[in-house]
Amino acid sequence: MHRRLAPLIAAVFLFAAAPASAAQQLLTIETPSEHVAGGETLKANVLLPDGYEDGDTEYPVLYLLHGAGEGHASWALPAKGDILQTAKGLDAIVVMPDGGRDGFYTNWWNGGLRGDPGWERYHLDELIPLIEERFRVRDGRRWHAIAGFSMGGFGTAFYATQRPGYFGAAVPMSALVSIRRPQILLALEPIAGAPYEQVWGPITGAYAEGHDPVALVENLRHTRLYVATGTGIPRPGVPATPTALASGVVELELFLQSLEFALRARHAGAGVTFDAHLGVHDWPYWREDLRKAFRWGLFRDVAADPASWTYETVAQSGEMWGLGFEFSAAPGAVARFARAGDRLSGSGSGTVTVDGGSGCSFTAALPFERPCSG
Repeated sequence: MHRRLAPLIAAVFLFAAAPASAAQQLLTIETPSEHVAGGETLKANVLLPDGYEDGDTEYPVLYLLHGAGEGHASWALPAKGDILQTAKGLDAIVVMPDGGRDGFYTNWWNGGLRGDPGWERYHLDELIPLIEERFRVRDGRRWHAIAGFSMGGFGTAFYATQRPGYFGAAVPMSALVSIRRPQILLALEPIAGAPYEQVWGPITGAYAEGHDPVALVENLRHTRLYVATGTGIPRPGVPATPTALASGVVELELFLQSLEFALRARHAGAGVTFDAHLGVHDWPYWREDLRKAFRWGLFRDVAADPASWTYETVAQSGEMWGLGFEFSAAPGAVARFARAGDRLSGSGSGTVTVDGGSGCSFTAALPFERPCSG
């Protein structure tokens, strides 16, 4: 009898002695920037998945952006994003950075200075490399996603257009994705506190066009999109905040923008899932939309390095599908690049340096067409 029980007893003790897999961890890190000046250090909350500390596994990453009037902590607050519950079981690193209460994920036009603050340069050129250096992020655009609501929905769609070679999936929720509508010019400062022309310049200008997600949808041809929005009508049974009724008007406008964005992106060739539902501009719906996006699949297969693409930008420097670019002077009009196999063309004006390794590094005046094997 004792000999038969011995293996069972030994197994029980071995199980009890084995270390439990580490649970999710929520960290707050400092994320210094040369592009965003301010009175306090920028921070980001980082949610690490179960078991992160147990080994050397690399993980997918989700950049999760906040809306106007919020901050890096908003997604973690139980009364708001409740990320520990919302993302429970998500086997990925979730990065929730500061975006300014009214930063709008943009290098502010600022009378042509294109900065001060320079939010897009901070997030794309400083934050992402910092996260990849500090945490074990899996390589490949399939494993990189971005999501956000309202102002953060704008940042989600805009950053996805500017880094299509990095982000394979984007989830704009209740998103400001059509910034050149006249009502946005009138409403941005009263609602979000940001003066339109200081952020994006004249509404008819190239800088506004070069930041308008609906104008840049061709950049997203190889990106998976989950576009979620309420209709402006609250759903019965969903707890409402004191501002829920007023936020119905805001959500209705963003529903119309989201519909336009989804239709244009689909026409451009992007894979689009459009989820319109009863709901207003409020946290319960964004938590729900994010969970639905998890089920949709943030990290499903996408083209890793497509042979043909188009890329439009008004940025002076950046990266398009692994090719770095820098204009000798800030472009005064939206520049367009296109690749077809081993040929790269550029249209617009100005002189640009492209850095893609030995097979595709050159300086040329736009327009141009030349071989590019990098």
